[in-house]
Amino acid sequence: MITSPRILDRALGTIAGDHDTWRALEAALEAFTRALRAAPVDEGDEAAATRSYVRLLAEAGLLRWVVPGAFGGAAPTLLSTPICLIRQWLARESGALDTAFVMQGLGSNPVTMAGGEALRRALLPRVAAGAAICAFALTEPEAGSDIKNMRSLATTCDGGVRLRGEKCFISNAGVADSYVVFAREADSPPERPRFGAFWLPGDARGLTVKPTKVIAPHPIGSLCFDDVFVPTQHRIGAQADGLKIALANLEVFRVTVGAAALG
Repeated sequence: MITSPRILDRALGTIAGDHDTWRALEAALEAFTRALRAAPVDEGDEAAATRSYVRLLAEAGLLRWVVPGAFGGAAPTLLSTPICLIRQWLARESGALDTAFVMQGLGSNPVTMAGGEALRRALLPRVAAGAAICAFALTEPEAGSDIKNMRSLATTCDGGVRLRGEKCFISNAGVADSYVVFAREADSPPERPRFGAFWLPGDARGLTVKPTKVIAPHPIGSLCFDDVFVPTQHRIGAQADGLKIALANLEVFRVTVGAAALG
């Protein structure tokens, strides 16, 4: 263990945002990164490095900042300010380390916001404990900045939906145990498309992954959905809530990109 969760607990308090709280969190981060420099993770194998970083972040208590208190988190709700502070410190050490941290939040917060109670209780404590690695599958070959161009389809069937389509540039592709996927509702009109959000495990039948090589040590790739079945209880939010959920999730985490860049 790199730093005791009890050390971090003293930094959490009631999250009043006071100077002492942030000083204590910074002290915990300084201890974490100092120990990491003394025993660095080999980033040659991107998948193995991601798993190691997620484990170390969990042992240090840092992943508690990306889930709500009811499921083992540090605060009642997710807060961008401590996530910014953590990303600044982690990115100073390693881009791969920072990515491992933020993807746990980006890939699980849609479940926090709109997932069913059973799904939240099954997934979120595992995220905080580093027992589940998360991914957020939004981008497609024809839908980057303009996500309304998504072509992946969710077709209603008995007991849920079936997903068909492709995603690209998905961080943690092939490493993740947990994917949040966004797709166009097949029964929506082309002129007014509606989108849904869905959770599926990394070993879902019909899901295949093609790794993408990039310069940085970053596990990233494309996902292909070939008639992947998603049961009703794994839909996130109501039908057609997907775009709202995706944008609300990005609202929490996009601001933290600047903190990572500063780091």
